[in-house]
Amino acid sequence: MARVNIWLDYYAELLKHVIVVNPPTFLALAWKVISFLLPAKVHNRFHFATRYPDQIAIYLSMEAIPPAFSGTCKMQSELDNGCFKSAKITEDDFVEDGSLWKANGIDLAPEIRSVKAGDEISIEFHPENKQKMIYQFTSNAEVQVWFQQDDIDLTPRFKIMTPKLAEEEILVLPSDSPVLFRVCNRSKIFAAKVTIAVAFL
Repeated sequence: MARVNIWLDYYAELLKHVIVVNPPTFLALAWKVISFLLPAKVHNRFHFATRYPDQIAIYLSMEAIPPAFSGTCKMQSELDNGCFKSAKITEDDFVEDGSLWKANGIDLAPEIRSVKAGDEISIEFHPENKQKMIYQFTSNAEVQVWFQQDDIDLTPRFKIMTPKLAEEEILVLPSDSPVLFRVCNRSKIFAAKVTIAVAFL
């Protein structure tokens, strides 16, 4: 659900059309139910194509349709539908927690905060004339988190839960003002534990 909220909040306006080719039979039936739950401006952007290129060409030019769907698009890929062959995922493909910190030679110094059900906290960090900020956080419950500076959001207001892998990134700071890490616990019942580490480069 958190991923759906992120998509609706931040990417819906950027999306023109979603074309699902060769949808399974049950999807068309399920979509009739789903369309009642989504705003019209969202569900009207989804289209299903079982006959191609006719049903796809309504939205894309023939030059943008892969040969597998009777188009003339030329692209570098392993398959004629524009995709690459599937490969087994190995341990080498896994992202390692703290990799950004190691790459920048910084020791991780996390702090743990508890956020009561329905509560919100704010943690202030000072850049001290440094231009980049590296951060990492985890949460054991679904929370809404974002970084803010001078009342401007530095990150989207993600609704997220990170039980397995930490969220980490490097941000370029627009000013030397204090950076706020905001956490809102949307649960009305359970407290959330958030572990946060921030450093400036």
